[in-house]
Amino acid sequence: MRRDNTRPGPILGIAAAGCAVAAMSLAGCGGSSSTASGAPAPSSAAAAAASGSSSQDSSPSGSLKSSTLYGLTQLKQAQLCGLLSGGEPAQILGTPTVTPTFANRLGLGITCEWMQSAGSSTELYIGISTIIDWQGAQAVDKLLTTSSVTIDGHPALAADKQHGNDWAQLDVALGGDHDPVAEYRAPALAAATKLATTVTPRLIALNGS
Repeated sequence: MRRDNTRPGPILGIAAAGCAVAAMSLAGCGGSSSTASGAPAPSSAAAAAASGSSSQDSSPSGSLKSSTLYGLTQLKQAQLCGLLSGGEPAQILGTPTVTPTFANRLGLGITCEWMQSAGSSTELYIGISTIIDWQGAQAVDKLLTTSSVTIDGHPALAADKQHGNDWAQLDVALGGDHDPVAEYRAPALAAATKLATTVTPRLIALNGS
């Protein structure tokens, strides 16, 4: 979804968390764009959660970069946006969509968005962080009201619209505590669940391909 400065940053609050962890410049962290990372300053809770995740990731073992699934954080446009094809985005969203938009958000994560129209807030969204693993995602998600669910056999946290967000989201563990997380967003939780259920097994199958 197109984001303004009143909304949390993309990918599990990664734009905000990443600014705290990586000390990004204001130019990199202040604006909003579908092709560049944009977010307001992080809350203290988000910064603390991200800092904890970063500390874990700095160790040789037990880090996100050492995960056998880390390659999923490096997918190219054709791979990530190709996880949905044909009429699937329109079927899940309930409305036709324009050409999907891919972004590599300043190295903090990759996203693909299927919008109803250019600039629309009605969309499907997939994001994979390069800095926050499943353990870190659970810490960040404490800022939301979530419920524990299972998607294709994987533990996940589901959050309906809240805090002014116009999307529901599902954060799905792709492996263990220090493996990547897929974040799925849609206008309604049922659609986000359908998106996650459809994409997750396909995403896992891309690892190592």
